[in-house]
Amino acid sequence: MQTRVVWILTAALPLVCVGCGGGSGAAPVEATVSGTVTVNGKLATNGEVTFDASSQRLPNETAHAAPIGADGTYKIKATVGPNIVRVAGSLVDQYRGLGYDSLDFEVKPGDNTFDIALEWSPPNPSESLESGSSDGR
Repeated sequence: MQTRVVWILTAALPLVCVGCGGGSGAAPVEATVSGTVTVNGKLATNGEVTFDASSQRLPNETAHAAPIGADGTYKIKATVGPNIVRVAGSLVDQYRGLGYDSLDFEVKPGDNTFDIALEWSPPNPSESLESGSSDGR
């Protein structure tokens, strides 16, 4: 009898522990983020906004990207939680030194608004966004 109880417990233990592993296996929750992108107060008219939730909390999460429209707006589905936001585009790429590598944004469940305002201060006062040069030439 005692052998039968030990055998039943041994057989049942793996079934009880199936859900005990490293997480629920559920997909991360996503939410909508929208906003405008400006550089020195002017609407960015092209480019891409990327939200990256990969971290120690979600090491395998893939970054989400969305285009910046001609009106300077973007709309994206992003993972709920802390995200690193990056912007790429002709104005951003042309003027290195916009004062940021990335921005942090906490995506909440539901609809979110995140307006991205990038400011560029030329190292040489004679430079400007209109001059087309960021290196003084």
